[in-house]
Amino acid sequence: MVATTLFEVMVTLTDIATEKVKAFLETENEQLFAYLKRAGGNAVIVVVNLDPLAAQEGICLLPVSTGLPPAYRVRDLLGETDWTWHIGRNYVRLEPGQSHLLRIHR
Repeated sequence: MVATTLFEVMVTLTDIATEKVKAFLETENEQLFAYLKRAGGNAVIVVVNLDPLAAQEGICLLPVSTGLPPAYRVRDLLGETDWTWHIGRNYVRLEPGQSHLLRIHR
């Protein structure tokens, strides 16, 4: 399981590593930082808790201008968890220094 996840992370990151950030995303918590990157068939949303001492929670806003569908599946490549995200408001809670690397499945 770990090898499969590591391989998926490597493939995703190899595709998007040299691409520029497509959109910085608004969050409703200044301790959360988020952006969207795309390359080829891969797209990822990265959300980072900038607070090294406390868990942070809030909303990550995905605008219509991202071109994503109204609802879509994401997989956290760091935590091996799947969620459905939407255009608009998405709840995020991250422990101190934790991040989400969300691969968008189309």
